[in-house]
Amino acid sequence: MTGSERTYRFGSFALEYQTGLLYHGGELVSLPPKVSRTLLLLVENHGKVVAKEVLLQYVWPDAFVEEGNLHHNVSVLRKLLQSNGCPVARIDTLPKRGYRFVGEVTLVESEANEPNQPAVRAEQLSAAIEPPTALPDPPSTAGRKRQWFIAAGLATVLCLGLVGAFIFSSRTSAGTERGAVPASSIAVLPFSNFSSDPQGDYLADGLADELINALTRVPGLNVVARTSSFQFKGKPVDLRRVGAQLQARMILEGSVQKDGNRLRVTAQLIDAATGFHVWSQRFDRQFDDIFVIQDEICQSIANALSAHLPGPAGVLPPRPRTANVEVYALYLRGIKEWNRRSRAGVKTGQEFFERALALDATYAPAWAGLADIFLDSALWGILLPGDAFPKARAAAQRAIELDGQLPAAYTTLGYIQGWHERNHQSAKVSFRRALDLSPNYSSGRQRFANYLSALGRHEEAIGEYRRALELDPISPTANSGLALVFFWARQYDRAIEQCAKTRDLDPQFPLTYYYLAHSLEQKHKYDEAITALQEGTRLWGSTDGMMLAELYAAAPGHRQEGLARLEKIRTNSGGGETQPYQMALIYAALGDRETALHWLERSSREGDVWALYANVDPRLDLLRSDPRFRQLLKRLGAGKG
Repeated sequence: MTGSERTYRFGSFALEYQTGLLYHGGELVSLPPKVSRTLLLLVENHGKVVAKEVLLQYVWPDAFVEEGNLHHNVSVLRKLLQSNGCPVARIDTLPKRGYRFVGEVTLVESEANEPNQPAVRAEQLSAAIEPPTALPDPPSTAGRKRQWFIAAGLATVLCLGLVGAFIFSSRTSAGTERGAVPASSIAVLPFSNFSSDPQGDYLADGLADELINALTRVPGLNVVARTSSFQFKGKPVDLRRVGAQLQARMILEGSVQKDGNRLRVTAQLIDAATGFHVWSQRFDRQFDDIFVIQDEICQSIANALSAHLPGPAGVLPPRPRTANVEVYALYLRGIKEWNRRSRAGVKTGQEFFERALALDATYAPAWAGLADIFLDSALWGILLPGDAFPKARAAAQRAIELDGQLPAAYTTLGYIQGWHERNHQSAKVSFRRALDLSPNYSSGRQRFANYLSALGRHEEAIGEYRRALELDPISPTANSGLALVFFWARQYDRAIEQCAKTRDLDPQFPLTYYYLAHSLEQKHKYDEAITALQEGTRLWGSTDGMMLAELYAAAPGHRQEGLARLEKIRTNSGGGETQPYQMALIYAALGDRETALHWLERSSREGDVWALYANVDPRLDLLRSDPRFRQLLKRLGAGKG
């Protein structure tokens, strides 16, 4: 009986089905048998997802092997396709599912003797292609006592896997051209929530946050900040493009699946420069053991990376924890709400933090989160400065008392000491302590930069923002913040240019338009400034017209509109919307020195954060020759920076 001899052709390659031999341009390509079998199954099912389990069973039918062997085979094949210039074919990774060969494949059949083994069709494997949804049964009560030992074993495997991965990465990057992204840069993408409950997002986000926080404490490692890496949450991503945008060589991604008290956490490491999938690990545990999983993953990753950094990571300080996992869950929900950066998020976040502390008043991270909530309440006018700042200080101080290793608590404390209390020496100590604890803490650098700029130390502030943007390259907050520092430094053209860059990153971010309007006003481009400010107000959803009142008052031909808006603000002032610093700006724009000084004095007395910016704000230049203004700056300590 005769049959057909199959040959699969893609690009300049030809793969014989019966023999598994691969030819390139007519020349035989030397491939290990297991690599050849991997390619054969992927090509046979080109355009379809082949599950990892199916590949493992097909390539190693008589042996149990780790997924790392499969990842190695795929990496070899990807390198082969790339090095031989095969643009029409590639192998995609489908996280948590498997691999897919993508490209035009032509099947050539010729008559031959009895064929070898039958083809493996994707239709026959359809049940295995979809990711499993059932979690394993939880261990018995007695078995849970052994979980700490199991965690240690998992951590060892994890560490060895990552060390091997980074040795591989170092070798592949040895010939990288000058200026390429170094292997010592990593981004942690938001983990996927595979739980049936959408509320599981807080757990997925929280685990990614913990990994970021731990890795930022490794000296010499550049870790992309949360605000940039989380821009890709819920979006299909091309990891090479992500790596280029974030300036990160290594990408860590994963998923979390929670079912009752059962938990499955997976993580995988990918070289963004090559697309090679170099490591993955899965943990099936109890939710009660979330801290064990979290700590072991963080320490193992830090140890693995430190082997390729200037100095060892050492043993990372233990993360503050609570014995009550419900407290931790409430804390993660508070963080998720706070990261919404909205009034509603601040309110809901405060509720979650307070509920967590009601159950465990010794949990330092929840105190640090509450301090940030009260700080933002003052900055956004939700609470009066005199009410918000003492609460923020008390919460930050309590967090530090419980755990002196929290950079966020020191940053918040420095902010309060500098802007509200005007104790500049203490503020600088607190900011420096935060950055010593975590040199990669982008938010801390941004807040410190804003403080330096208010003191007139603009070049230092710009330097801090440049460093923050290395860590947080596509964050609209960081990019627009640099534009504001340019504005305070009176470098208006650079500010306008920076606003344009930020707008390209996120055209819906309202602060960009506010800061753009400030600089356009100083360039006397009033109509453009009004348009920009109106757009920012629309995006913010604000009904407060104080900034527009100042701009109309300053713009020639719009003074009457400015006065009309001022009158409306006066009428509505009983609603608590009047902000003394903004009132000072309006009267300065109208040329009314006395009333402007009155409101500025009130701003200073109330501890308004913005009062310190009177030191550098060009919109208050009308007042600079007045001795009372100079005396006010002296009381603010603006010259002591």
